[in-house]
Amino acid sequence: ELYYGHFGMEAHVSEGLILRGGWYRQYMTAGGSLVFPFIDLDFGVVSDRGNDDVRYMVGARLGKGVKSTSRRRRQSVFKHKSFAYLRLGGNLTGGKSQSSIFGGQKIGTNDRISYINQANNDPTCEGYVLRIGSLGSDLRSLGRVQEIRNELKKGKDKGKKIYIYIENWATLSEYYLASIGDQIIMPELGTISHLGIEMEILKTKDFMENFGIQYSVISSGAHKAITSPYTDDLTESDKLVLEDVVGDLYHQILFDIKESRHLNWEDVSEIFDGRFITATEAKKKGLVDTLDYWEFARNDIEAALEKDFKIEPLQEFYTGTPP
Repeated sequence: ELYYGHFGMEAHVSEGLILRGGWYRQYMTAGGSLVFPFIDLDFGVVSDRGNDDVRYMVGARLGKGVKSTSRRRRQSVFKHKSFAYLRLGGNLTGGKSQSSIFGGQKIGTNDRISYINQANNDPTCEGYVLRIGSLGSDLRSLGRVQEIRNELKKGKDKGKKIYIYIENWATLSEYYLASIGDQIIMPELGTISHLGIEMEILKTKDFMENFGIQYSVISSGAHKAITSPYTDDLTESDKLVLEDVVGDLYHQILFDIKESRHLNWEDVSEIFDGRFITATEAKKKGLVDTLDYWEFARNDIEAALEKDFKIEPLQEFYTGTPP
């Protein structure tokens, strides 16, 4: 019986340059890829030592490029340890992922939580680096933030480190998510404000009746349809119910923040009245740890790591088929 061995290696020299080499029987191969934002250029050489035959190949691919190495990473036997990077802001959407020509791809909360869950269970993921943009402070945004924060907390409980960068202005949603971090960084000109919950109920029944349009809303329970725009104005009883719901959620969020940041409530309670808090004051109060801009903050984060870990997109740790 004859046995043949294969040997190959791939080196990521830089973010845009990948080199490859291999050997199989009498064939020697070499090649690489040049990665640009919208095109990949592949080149290769195959040498047949038995026939002194050399073949050259050049190819090009249009599209997003091959910057994502998740498939190769999943199939690799030896995986390097890394930190998962994700950026949350206007791209945050609930439920399933969405994709459109003008809006681009928005990864839904369901898929993002699946990514984080798999990274939590991946021993090569040492932690997370988050950049947080504007998320909004309505109940819907807070619900999405709470789901993601709870999943990150599971990773933190497993010993994974979390570094947070607040891009500029943080309201309750942004700071609530940031508070799960082991280290919070924000720019010197950043602010924290409006640390409250926004809830707006729009009623259109009277407006529609002016055009002869009437609605009949059928619900089971005294307060099941109070947020519907097609029902009557809120009664005092409806308002009390909504105040209780919002109040319970707000106190739960404050408890989570105090617990994660180890805050002395007597020292910080007054800043949760809606006032603007400068980055300098936020640092003095213990709300953030470092004041810096992203270009320098990333260097600080990499310097704080105990080893030479890479920072890779969160999707790289996903073992399924990306949405």
